[in-house]
Amino acid sequence: MLVHRQKFLFLIILLLFGGQTLSAQWDWTSGQVTIHTLLPESFAGKDPSVKMGGLSGICYNGQQDVYYAISDKPPGRFYTLRVDRLDGTLTVLRETRITFSDVSVPKLMDPEAIRLTPDGKTLIWTNEAHSTVNLMDLEGVVYRVIQLPLAYQPDQKGQGIHNNSGLESLAISPDGSTLVVASEHILKQDEKCGSTWMPPYHPLRLVYLDLATGDILYEKLYYAQNGHGLVDMIWDEEGSLWCLERSWSPLTGNDILVYRADVNNGSTLKGHPRLCDLDPETTWSVKATLVHDFQAERKSGQQRRYDNVEGMTFGPGSSKDTWRMILVSDDNFDKRQVTQVIELSIHR
Repeated sequence: MLVHRQKFLFLIILLLFGGQTLSAQWDWTSGQVTIHTLLPESFAGKDPSVKMGGLSGICYNGQQDVYYAISDKPPGRFYTLRVDRLDGTLTVLRETRITFSDVSVPKLMDPEAIRLTPDGKTLIWTNEAHSTVNLMDLEGVVYRVIQLPLAYQPDQKGQGIHNNSGLESLAISPDGSTLVVASEHILKQDEKCGSTWMPPYHPLRLVYLDLATGDILYEKLYYAQNGHGLVDMIWDEEGSLWCLERSWSPLTGNDILVYRADVNNGSTLKGHPRLCDLDPETTWSVKATLVHDFQAERKSGQQRRYDNVEGMTFGPGSSKDTWRMILVSDDNFDKRQVTQVIELSIHR
């Protein structure tokens, strides 16, 4: 009975919103999940007062078969990790400090997402504190900063990002020409009319940037599950975005969802400073397919404990039909939490 009721409600949504689809039916199969736990004492850098942790973003370097995971607390730094493909052993190879050359040093640093350009020469990361996108070499030297406009800056006048809800997500196109960023939660200027769009979802903006110029090319509408934040994205070879959503409650812990979004559809939002200026019946979001629900594992009896997952990347061996997803959790430097590197296989 419940299944029929859900289908009926879904049809009503389609009729009300002009055929817009929020979540297509499952056409993916989730495979084995492997969890590696990193203890802070498992790696000691040059400064013993700087603990390993706060890993908020991760990316893969296929040329060197290593991962880069960035920490969200000062001093700015990222870690180079290796996962042994035979026995799954996880090793922290080194810590690299972030410095700034020929650009202004930010007063506040809150690194979140990190990506590697296709040529393997540049790492790109977002600073949530200032809504910037930073380009640096593999030695951690930042040589260019892209500043997002005021609409995405922290602000107290009814616009911009909310505190600690800024640029959590970053993806790069396979050809390396375009970036897409998104805030974790709804912008202030959009929230007054956000509830009129499609409860229980809340609308977010996917912002596409020309990497060469730093200019905004266009924006797309993305519906996140109510109560969930968009914490990372990956751009695949077929032009789709894999989106990582996360929420937390004291009763159920971390609820983690992985979607695949077809961004070739959906309305363009550029030039519209507020969602209130748009018609929700003629403005379509991108179409997203739920690929993996970590919460469903607990409901089915698997008592896995997933921590504060914030970062996601493709691992080696990924293809258009089989994807190896690598996720990382932020322990918030809290003794009650842990740093996890999670391997998830997805098959079409």
